[in-house]
Amino acid sequence: RDHPTIAFMKIVDVPYDFGLSRGKRLLAQWAQTEFVLVLDDDFVRSPLSCMECMLLHMRSRMHSLTLPFDLLGFPILEDERNFGAFRGQLRATNGPLYLEPMASEAAVDGCMRVGIHPMAFLARTARLRQFKFQDQLPVGEHEQFFYANRYLGLHAAVCFDSTFPHFRVQMSAGYKQRRERMQELATDAFKKIGFQGMMYLLHKCDAYSGIDHNEFIQQNIPPWSISDDTCGPQPEPPTDFVMFFVAIFSTMDDRGALFRRMLRGEAPLAWLPRLAVAAPTRWAFFVEEQSITPPALVEEEAQHGDVVLMPQQGETKGGFTASQLKFAVTFLRDFHFRWLLVAEQDVFVHLEPVLSVLVAQEPPMRSAVGGWRTKAGMASLQSPWLPPQFFALSHDTKHLLASPRVARWLRTDLENGDAAAALNAWLALLDVQRLELQGVHLGWGGAANGCPGKSSSVPQSMALPPLAVLHLVAPGELLLMSEVVHTFC
Repeated sequence: RDHPTIAFMKIVDVPYDFGLSRGKRLLAQWAQTEFVLVLDDDFVRSPLSCMECMLLHMRSRMHSLTLPFDLLGFPILEDERNFGAFRGQLRATNGPLYLEPMASEAAVDGCMRVGIHPMAFLARTARLRQFKFQDQLPVGEHEQFFYANRYLGLHAAVCFDSTFPHFRVQMSAGYKQRRERMQELATDAFKKIGFQGMMYLLHKCDAYSGIDHNEFIQQNIPPWSISDDTCGPQPEPPTDFVMFFVAIFSTMDDRGALFRRMLRGEAPLAWLPRLAVAAPTRWAFFVEEQSITPPALVEEEAQHGDVVLMPQQGETKGGFTASQLKFAVTFLRDFHFRWLLVAEQDVFVHLEPVLSVLVAQEPPMRSAVGGWRTKAGMASLQSPWLPPQFFALSHDTKHLLASPRVARWLRTDLENGDAAAALNAWLALLDVQRLELQGVHLGWGGAANGCPGKSSSVPQSMALPPLAVLHLVAPGELLLMSEVVHTFC
């Protein structure tokens, strides 16, 4: 029937709850023009509504000669301010169906091809009639329309030189009650086509953001399944997601082999086996390769699978070099965990004070934990200095250092390749929380020198912080202190 006051307007009466998909399909059959503009009744035309621009893009030779647009959407500014950009690509996985926003790939005319956009668009009438509509779905028909019809060659785009303001009308009580059940209804609808649900990422997620990483973990979503602006989603990590990953720098001699056996579990009270009991933990022993690899080490790797050979660096003063530290960090690029713990093999760790500092950082973001101190000779500058014998980095800090955009600029030639100089140079320019771990003692001379931290200059009555990290210890001292850890000093 004709509209009583507006010329050239038809009103089609349909039964209650007729359905959005059936309504669009019916209107497409009624349309007699080349193009049809689909809008809800709470959209209005404004000076920013450029129909001529939209028609120009639909007929542009830039697009129509290759893959002409079937649907042309526009940014709905009011909705984007409130919820985010509901446009991007649809990506099917074994779990949810992801809607991922796009921030690039625009053509020279400002248009961007997308996999989905809001159900307000300009369409080619002939093509719209050919597409399938899910008439039986009460909700979720929008997403399934775009997902199903891309197999029929649907080409959708968004151009940013036109928009129609969206003034949301007051919802009725019945409709509001249904909107509150929208998530439940949508989940059931997607399960019918094999998806656990639909996830909307209404802002561009950053793989280097600790906030985004923590949000995915809180929602039980694998962070690597979310794509960014590089090459889509990241590959599956080599191992399962864990709370802690421990990188231990070891040696190839018999002393190193003894430390590795103890830390793997032959000494169950050692700090690494206890950490594995307390929380999901994985580890790797980084060993400098030699011209001839001992058969015992080859057999050890075949049995345990936790030995990583590092490039040979020649003679070192002990410990590891800056190049080897960089190798270890970049080696762990695709591993996912909450905390990276780096230690030398001859370090004793008292877990309780260490875990109390790490657990207090929830969520762990932009953090570097260790025995921060002022470097000798630089007290006037108060330059914080992190000893490399034992420290911890939050995942986002490690991920940034290991990323291709940063790793290639990490210097390893400072102070003749000193690992401490390199580590502190890398962290100096980053906005990270420098969390001090009390009770870190380095260069301990053994039991003959007495309790760590005690000296003639320290009064006997002065209380020392609980022992957290002790370096340098022999295998026997590590075993003994692990057994009496609660009463040591």
